[in-house]
Amino acid sequence: MNAPILDALRPSAGQLALADLLARGGTQRKLGITHVDARAYTCPNRHDAEQRAIFSTSTLVIAPSALLPEPNMAVPHDGFGKPLLIARDASGTAHVFLNVCQHRGTRLVEGDEAVCAARLICPYHAWSYALDGSLATLPRPDSFPGLDKRDFALKRLPTVEAGGLIWFAFSETADFGHARTLGDDFAAFGLAQQHLFRRRTHRVAANWKLIMDAFLESYHVQRLHAGTIGKFFRDGVATADSIGPHQRSAVGRAADLIAAARGDWPQLRA
Repeated sequence: MNAPILDALRPSAGQLALADLLARGGTQRKLGITHVDARAYTCPNRHDAEQRAIFSTSTLVIAPSALLPEPNMAVPHDGFGKPLLIARDASGTAHVFLNVCQHRGTRLVEGDEAVCAARLICPYHAWSYALDGSLATLPRPDSFPGLDKRDFALKRLPTVEAGGLIWFAFSETADFGHARTLGDDFAAFGLAQQHLFRRRTHRVAANWKLIMDAFLESYHVQRLHAGTIGKFFRDGVATADSIGPHQRSAVGRAADLIAAARGDWPQLRA
């Protein structure tokens, strides 16, 4: 991101509120000692219940917008347990589809790398789809008398692009209101203008909450990251608030006191 874009960014009201709390020493709560039953991370029944209650109904981030920088691009994604396809159509609109041909259920796009094409062609019978999911062509259409191509479009899941991120949901009734609110925060960081330099996949044999837990506290920062970023942060100075089911948190740095007072966004975001 170049300097003119960075200088044009402005923090959201929520970000400024968190910065103000940091300048006053962060959020202090005396809750006492609590314990978490280890079965929360190991119980298969609980895991299945979480999949139904959270991942099957909530709005989820599937990719940064920068993953599909141009129209007519698509990337397979299997990280949510179903074959999904992230696509950007000819008009630039983002979609999330089931990566399944509507003829015989064959996986439409193989692998996990981006493809650039105006049509996605099924490897089985060569039915082809536009990047908006519509069925474009099929061989020997006379073999399917009365077929209406509109009835055989790819299965599209609810999709919204906000704040430089592509959000989707498995539920047709999912509410994307919080995604748009969070999108304002990410837009303040210029996420939509970022370039994707490299993509890596990490497969971790662990419960998903073990990964999330590390980002819900700053107690570890100056110890676990002592040799890298730990020295940049103020130990024990942090704050957080909520946007619906989502948590927004901030960790204090030495420069924050002055920056928060003058609304210095380049300094606050550094």
